[in-house]
Amino acid sequence: MYCEDRKTYQCYPSYTTIGEAVGMSKNTVKKYVDELRKKGLVETQYTTVTTKDGRTHNGSLLYTILPIEQVEEAYFQRQLQLQCTKKNIRTQLEKQEKAKEKTSKKEVNHEAIAL
Repeated sequence: MYCEDRKTYQCYPSYTTIGEAVGMSKNTVKKYVDELRKKGLVETQYTTVTTKDGRTHNGSLLYTILPIEQVEEAYFQRQLQLQCTKKNIRTQLEKQEKAKEKTSKKEVNHEAIAL
């Protein structure tokens, strides 16, 4: 956050730089950055660096820290979608149970007729 440009909300520290600042390994930082990205708190873009002799190399990720309102809205949308999915699953299960009950009732009726 201290590396962030307050106008663009962007910064590009390396995993190593972040790790040194927070006392974590590079791999642990990568894991947490991935989680922040999945949760919609930051966006990342790959950057490139051109050396003096004209060669191009991968640079650090460019991080954009997203406004909290946008993050909250995305969170609420995911929760709403999750609830709808759960409701659809429950509805499907209930339909399957009703179909099973109808099938078992028909089997019982066929057995009664056969007797």
